[in-house]
Amino acid sequence: MPLSHLSLNLITYNLKELEQLRQLQYATMRPSATYMPIAQQKWTTNISRTNFFIENKGQYPVDENTTGSVLYGIHIDNPIWFGKKGVNFLMINREREKFKKDKEEEEELGKPHSADESLRMVSMTWKNSDPSVVIRPELKQDNYFTMALTSGTEVKGEKAFAYDRLIYENLYPFVNVKYEIQNSLSGYHYEIILRPGADASKVKFEVSGNFRSLRQHADDEFCIKTKYGSITENGLKAFYENGESVPVRYEIRDKEVSFVFPAGYDQTRTLIIDPWTSSGL
Repeated sequence: MPLSHLSLNLITYNLKELEQLRQLQYATMRPSATYMPIAQQKWTTNISRTNFFIENKGQYPVDENTTGSVLYGIHIDNPIWFGKKGVNFLMINREREKFKKDKEEEEELGKPHSADESLRMVSMTWKNSDPSVVIRPELKQDNYFTMALTSGTEVKGEKAFAYDRLIYENLYPFVNVKYEIQNSLSGYHYEIILRPGADASKVKFEVSGNFRSLRQHADDEFCIKTKYGSITENGLKAFYENGESVPVRYEIRDKEVSFVFPAGYDQTRTLIIDPWTSSGL
């Protein structure tokens, strides 16, 4: 069966773009070869959907950063990378191709030019999470992506399987986190599952990277603004396994986001914290 090439920027970035990201203090990357995504023919029947958790076979950075080595990535409005300690958002300048062309022309004419600002990275890192957390993918897709590693004239294909769910087991004691795609083109859904014995006050994340502001708009919503778009969490709610609602709100102190329960909650019961995350213009 013949293989069909996808657009190079569909899943990965060229070396110049990776070099830009490497220079960011929040993501150290040293690509030694070029990865080019190829897909099985079956994917082309639904190629508009690339929003899976795709395992990292080298097409994403492998060096340590604030959220740990990238293990899975999804490509929605802006690519998102998942590591053991959290999530990285790549905010893309949609006019970056024009910027690159202008920059090349300026270089040819010997004119000074501003630094390339085609990408911004923002990280949400789980604070003081357990380094031994286990990430378990679920809902594996029947087909897979083939990542073609090209180094000089040599080409090597690596299968990268895709999933619709990631489970972070014991991110904190008695706490699991479940990430799901749910066919969204702009974000993902996640649940923080606190079993009896968990301490909700320990569950918090820090926002870092290249962003302009972090503001809380309501009890159930906050927004991170960057030069090339925003990352929003909203629709926050909490409930027990039987669906009984529990009042909850975000609390932001400096760059740290936590969850507050104004009326408390029953720590002998399993509690689910349920927000929605989206990124875009």
